[in-house]
Order: sequence, then C-alpha cells, then structure tokens
Amino acid sequence: MNVNKTIKDLRGSEYPKSIPSDKEREETKGDINKLPKETVGNIIINCLASYRGTDKRDGFYINSIAQSVLNPTDETGKVELKDKLNKFLIDVLGEMTLIKVVKEVVAKDGTKTKEDKLEGLYASWVISQVLIELGVKEEE
Repeated sequence: MNVNKTIKDLRGSEYPKSIPSDKEREETKGDINKLPKETVGNIIINCLASYRGTDKRDGFYINSIAQSVLNPTDETGKVELKDKLNKFLIDVLGEMTLIKVVKEVVAKDGTKTKEDKLEGLYASWVISQVLIELGVKEEE
C-alpha cells in the first residue's frame, strides 16, 4: 500500500486532514484549506489510535502497523504488511467505519426510548479507499 496516497471526497477532490495535530492547527491558524491533505497513512494512524484493543496481541499489532506506516520503506510511501497484520488492520478499519446505532435507553422512571448514536471514526467512502489501497476487493 502507499501511505502517502491522498483520499478524495465523493466529487473526486482532495481535502484537508479531518483530524489534524495541535501543531498543524496552530501553524495554519485554523484555516482548514492550509492543512495537509488527508492520506491513507493519516486514516490508518487515526483508526489505530482510536481502536480499543482487547489483549496484548492487539497492542503489539497496533504498534507494528503504526511503525510501518510512520516509517515507510522508501520515500514513495510504500508499505508491505504481513498477512496477519493486514487482516487485523482490515478488522480495525471495519470497526472504525462510521455507522448509526439505535440503542434502547431506560429512563429512571422506567420508560424506554430509542436513541440514535454514531459509532466509528470515518465515513464508509473514506474507509473504502483505504481498503482498496490494502488490496481488498469489493464486497459482493
């Protein structure tokens, strides 16, 4: 995969990072058009940072993938992951896909209501571009 590949919006245009660092925010003085463009690497790092792992193995995999993304093998941004890390990253990206969840909430008086909640980090069309870069074929 190429971690430097830019993500495009639904109109085919590049757009600024959606989760910039404090330093980037400070340097651009809040002007989002001056932010660096969103890339496959940014998306992966943000998803890994937000993922709630379940065991030590997850932490090891997260660190291994992050180090590969942050330190590509050459200046072109090419990164090759072992199959087990690639599979883990695909699972993480699936969990970080923004979805609407309807949950039943019980009030103190016992009444039940339904509440909409968004879970995930990025829209499906963003995650889809990263998955394509990882070599995942379209789901049927």
